[in-house]
Amino acid sequence: MTITNPFVTSGYLSPHYFCDRVEETNVLTTALTNGNHVALIIQ
Repeated sequence: MTITNPFVTSGYLSPHYFCDRVEETNVLTTALTNGNHVALIIQ
């Protein structure tokens, strides 16, 4: 049996995953398109 990670771990999918957070989406998109790695940590 193969275990598949249900979480997005790389790349950018769409603003839908960020609950209409326009400014945050722009920051993340800029970072990812410039080749930076980004980790989101929920507290």
